[in-house]
Amino acid sequence: MLGHMDDSEITRELTTAQADVTKAREAPARRRKAVMLARDHGWSKYRIAAVLGVKGPTVDSIIKSAERERTARAATAQPEGEKL
Repeated sequence: MLGHMDDSEITRELTTAQADVTKAREAPARRRKAVMLARDHGWSKYRIAAVLGVKGPTVDSIIKSAERERTARAATAQPEGEKL
């Protein structure tokens, strides 16, 4: 793939590859946010699962992960003397 490329083509390939890695890292957080948005708007886990093309237990796992993340974020937002 990188056999006969000049420096600008290699730079472009590296930049694109890094952007893909960054997107992949951000994808789970984006999915958690989207699932929680759907839940906040009254969607059932089954409806969410159907749209995502996954099973209900997968949605349960996403929801639990998002809830842990929210709890951790809320705990770190509390002033030191007010932590639960």
